[in-house]
Amino acid sequence: MNTNFFASVVSELKEFFIWIHESGFEVIGWSIEDYRHGDIIDVVLDIILGILGILCALLIDFLVIYGTYILFRRILIILKTKEIKHYNVIGIIKSKEHQVSYVSHMYTGKVLIPIYHEEEYNVYVEYDEVEEVFNNEKIFKKYEEEDQISLILIEKLDKNNDIIERTLELPK
Repeated sequence: MNTNFFASVVSELKEFFIWIHESGFEVIGWSIEDYRHGDIIDVVLDIILGILGILCALLIDFLVIYGTYILFRRILIILKTKEIKHYNVIGIIKSKEHQVSYVSHMYTGKVLIPIYHEEEYNVYVEYDEVEEVFNNEKIFKKYEEEDQISLILIEKLDKNNDIIERTLELPK
């Protein structure tokens, strides 16, 4: 892809983050003007809105930093992995959780957009301190808590044969 496109996207994201951070402090600054004019209710609202703006900016910062961390962690695991071993194991179903489908709504400007969430059949399994959650209706209905289930343990090893990551998968 064109590097100019990526550069323009990064530049726009940077401007957006700067605008979000500055807007919270700017709204708090408006409260000083309102205080000079004697509008106490506006002062309180400006301070509350400013603090909410700053908290939203911090939340976005956290999500970006955390997302970047997860991405780099995945890349490092891929680069460090020398060998992948698969083992057939018997795990234990620790718990089950059923979440019915539902609709939530989100405002984008002046438009209310429905967001549809699918029904979930979460089955929490464990083997040798490795825990995974599988969203699988068939397994949810077939097994009960504390039942044994056949799984595949995947170990990713580095060049010294040290375990980098252990995950569980369902047999195909």
